[in-house]
Amino acid sequence: MSYLFSVRELRLTARACLALGVAAAGLAGACSDPIEAPALNPATIEAITPVAVAGIAAAEITPSPTVRVTDTNGKPMQGIPVSFKLTTGSGTLGSSTTATDIDGLARTTWTLGQRVGVETLAVSSSGLPDVVFTAVTVAGPAFSLLPVAVTGARTGMAGRPQLDRPSVVVQDRFGNPVAKVTVTFTVISGGGTIEGTAVMTDDGGVATPGLWTLGSAGPNVIGAAVAGLPSTSITVTAFSVVGVYELESIVLGTFVLKPPGRIVLGDAGQFTTDFEGVAGRGTYVIANDRIVLTYSNDFLRELRDSHDYTPGGPGATEAGETGIVSGLNITLYRCWSEDCYDSYWTYRRVAP
Repeated sequence: MSYLFSVRELRLTARACLALGVAAAGLAGACSDPIEAPALNPATIEAITPVAVAGIAAAEITPSPTVRVTDTNGKPMQGIPVSFKLTTGSGTLGSSTTATDIDGLARTTWTLGQRVGVETLAVSSSGLPDVVFTAVTVAGPAFSLLPVAVTGARTGMAGRPQLDRPSVVVQDRFGNPVAKVTVTFTVISGGGTIEGTAVMTDDGGVATPGLWTLGSAGPNVIGAAVAGLPSTSITVTAFSVVGVYELESIVLGTFVLKPPGRIVLGDAGQFTTDFEGVAGRGTYVIANDRIVLTYSNDFLRELRDSHDYTPGGPGATEAGETGIVSGLNITLYRCWSEDCYDSYWTYRRVAP
């Protein structure tokens, strides 16, 4: 006949033998040599699930991070405490501590944070080297479509292309940018035209249409749409700057500057002016509320030869004036290289 005893039962049997002075042959060894429980000294902790994973923002990682604890013989150890700790990121864990099961396994649920980025989870037990899981959090499905915010009013010149092209951004429900989403742009009102109407969002979730040429003076509207989302629109107020502008006021800082005289803006991006009796010409560009006048090289050479003066930057090709357009006024600021000084002059549109 064979007998099976647990360690605890053998201990009790040995104590009973000693107490009763029993010298039974079958228990003699047990009475003389008490049995001790094996020490719980884990030898290894290893990942069972992938340590490099990716998941959607605010979603649970699958499969759940799982490790196995084994002894020196490679056998699973049950009941070993295991700790889970997020070292980076804003996710959450189902449990921060647990014990290994009969197969030596320990696991916890891991829900990623709401923002895209990298999160890490460290798993430790009994002084063994940590097992580190790394998760890349990516944006969820497209949830919203919004115009990219800009400072100042959206304005431009009627019949002219918008150099500062308006953009939209696609985001998930947590505000993360969503890449590779097709946005369709259409002209809603104003009579202008737009190129590149189907645009895919970049890594920042931004889509920018092709060249937008404004139509008639007044509100010009383009729409942006993504399948399954509410559409949005962008409005630019087009105005006609064609006309004659007379110098109205001058504000000078520490520099004595010579402003241009009358400025006449044409309808094809050309302008004429004069500097102390020297007739000048050049081209102008308007983007939103900004205007840049660029003088022709022959005009600059004549100015330099007759007055030893260049109105703009240090070289003929850099010479020009930069300013803003507001209502019937144009205000030009004197700039040298990239720095604008506290000197400017204002022109008011007058009847031709």
